[in-house]
Formats: sequence, structure tokens, C-alpha cells
Amino acid sequence: MTQLDIASQPRIARVNTLLRTVSGLDDPQEVQLEFSKGLRDGSGALVDAYLSVSRRDLKEGEYKITRMPLPDNESDTQQNPWRDWEKLETHSGGFIGEMIQTPEPKLFSRIHLGGDPVLSDWFSRFGSLMVVPLFDSGEALNWSFMFAERDDAFDEEILERYMMRGNLIGRVTRNLIVKRDVDRLNAKLQNQLDEISSIQRSLLPKSLPDVPGLSLASSYLTSNDAGGDFYDVFPVGDGRWVLMIADVSGHGAGAATVVAMMSSIIRGYPQLVEGPSSVFRHLNGQLVNRRIESNFVTAFICFWHPETGEIEYANAGHHPPLIRDPDGNVHALEGEHDIPLGILHEAAYPNNLATLTDGQTVVLFTDGITEAFSPMPENEMFGTERLAESLVTCSGEPQCIIGHIHDALFAHTTLRTRDDDQTILTFRVKR
Repeated sequence: MTQLDIASQPRIARVNTLLRTVSGLDDPQEVQLEFSKGLRDGSGALVDAYLSVSRRDLKEGEYKITRMPLPDNESDTQQNPWRDWEKLETHSGGFIGEMIQTPEPKLFSRIHLGGDPVLSDWFSRFGSLMVVPLFDSGEALNWSFMFAERDDAFDEEILERYMMRGNLIGRVTRNLIVKRDVDRLNAKLQNQLDEISSIQRSLLPKSLPDVPGLSLASSYLTSNDAGGDFYDVFPVGDGRWVLMIADVSGHGAGAATVVAMMSSIIRGYPQLVEGPSSVFRHLNGQLVNRRIESNFVTAFICFWHPETGEIEYANAGHHPPLIRDPDGNVHALEGEHDIPLGILHEAAYPNNLATLTDGQTVVLFTDGITEAFSPMPENEMFGTERLAESLVTCSGEPQCIIGHIHDALFAHTTLRTRDDDQTILTFRVKR
């Protein structure tokens, strides 16, 4: 095998350096400047001046000069057409207007451009010209005019080469413009999502209140997007306390908006004292009436009676809470339930009643916990069974509960990030 020594050839080395330089640029103006620095090709043809023209988003026959060489005794500062587009003068007619009427390349020798109404008399010094259309979605929206001082400087082979080069440069530039616009829109969208996430978090309790007869703890770990998890703890006003958790389907602004609506509806419900079933029927009716067709809400709510140790609860399509007994036994808090909120007016959400004993711990959670997956190839869900197992060796104290769940989740997923919000609200009876 014989390797040819081409890397040392001036033409190859020049192209290699140019491409390496351009690959690191993200400004279309800088890309254009780099390519315009070396317009001499391997045939020895020298481009002495380079004129760029665009008719993008202009009326028929109109154009703007986006790059023009200046006389030797003037500054070589050029406007940035992508930044200063509105400042560029709009022209029509003249030699340029004639050239861009048809989307074909043109080749001129012994040309004389003095007296043109748009071009400066400075262009009369040039004897050769190539006019190259630069296509975008099949239209010649931009044009390159390349001048040489000597007559007969260009031929068909050179024109072909510059047609290919110019259109490739144009595509690179266009891609950078699109990427810049996408990056700007993504940054704007991310700022909006960050604001939404901040508002969503502000709806959660800043700290858990002191609830008679209970010790409490909570954990709210967000996904990459603004999500729809929600929990709350607040007094009813007659000695009872509301503890609830909810999960709005989906992610993003829509889910976060439903969380805000839900929080306002529940807190402002005047018949709150009527109990869980009444709260869910009212909340469900409000959500259905607002026709949030792309979102529904699973939720669990309970009213805690400190004097009796009873919880009155209702379940709207949510995972039943887990109860850990003082001896480490873990079981689900079963009962009658109905479909998620926001789907059908006819849902009933019946009340359930249970009595908790001293040392029992109730664990409310969202499906971001149970539906966390292990790495490929197993790709198994964490599931309710693993969640229950993580509670067995815990002391039963709420903070210990949360720590054990997080440890088990990490052992299962090996990740500190998550695809869905993971929320836990847990309370232990201390009568």
C-alpha cells in the first residue's frame, strides 16, 4: 500500500485549514468572511472583488446588497446583513436587477460597468465577472457577483466550481441562521418553562404545618420538564386536616396550569367541611366544565381526625397509599374509588373510612416513583412491590421513609435524573 503525500500540497492544505476553521464558527457573518478571504482556486483564477445580493422577502425586482467591496482608500468595515437587514438600502433596476431576473449563472469577459445607477464607478476597473445564483428551496434568493481585474479571467470550469462552492457555503450559512433562530427560541421557551416550574413549586407548601397527632415529611423531585405533581396539607376549620396528593397527566405548561387551577378550586371550595367525596365531585365538575381534554388528574385526598385517629378518604384513579405498621408489615389502603378527575361528570368518588393506630405510617406517592425504569436491557419498572419492600427495614419515621425510597430508586435506576416528577407525602400517627 502506497500513501500519496497530498496533505502537504498547498491547495489541499488550504482547503483543509479553511474547513477546519469554518467548522468551529457559529456566526454566519464570520463564515462568509472566512470563505471570502481565499477565493483563489487551484487554477490560478483570482477573484479580486466579491459582491453579495439578496432578494429574500422583498418584492419582485427588488434587492439588497449585503456585501460590497469598498475602494482601496476607504474603510473595509462591512455591515452584518443578518443583524442589520432593515438598515440596508433596497434597490431595483440597474445591472444587478437585470442579472437576477432569471435564475441562471452568467459569465462575462471584457465587461464595462461604469455609469451604473446602483454600482459605483469603482467597478469599471474590472474586466471579468461571474454571476452565481444561490438557491434556497429551489429559488435563487441570493446571488454572488465575483469580479477579476483582468479580462478573460474566468471560464466555464471555474464558473462550475464556484457555483458548487457558493451554494455549499450558502447552505452552511443558512443552516447557521436557522440554528441561531432555533437556539434563541429554545432559550426563550426554556425561560418560560423555568417560570412555569417556579410558579408550580410556589403552589406547594413551603413547609409542612404542625398537624396534631401526626409527624409529616414530603419530597418533590422534578423531571426535566415542568410537571403536574401536586400535594397539600391544610386545616379544614373544624379540627380536621386535609392531606392530599395529585398527578396531572402530561408535562409542561398545560399540566402546570391544571395544577394551579386545581389548587385554587380546592382551597376556595366553600363546602370543604362536607368531606372528601364532596371535594372531588366539585373539583371534577370544575375540570370537566373547563374541557381540559388533553389532561386528567389522578388524586387521593383524606381528612384526618386528630381526636379519633380516623381518616376519611376518596380516591380518583390514584395509586392507593401504602401503610407501614410498627412491626414492618406493609399493605395498601384499599377502598372504593372512581376514575380520574376531569373526564366524566357522572363520577361519584365515594367516601371511605379507616382508623389509624399509633406508629402506623401512611405513604402517598405519584406514579413517577412506581414507573421509574431500570437501565436497558432489563428496562423494568420500579413498581409498587419494590416500593413496599423499601419500607420494611425503615424505622417508620417519615424522613426515614423518604430516604429509603430514594435509596431504592437509585439502586434500581442508577440515575439522579428522572423522566417524571417523583412526589412523596408521608405521615405517621403519634397519638
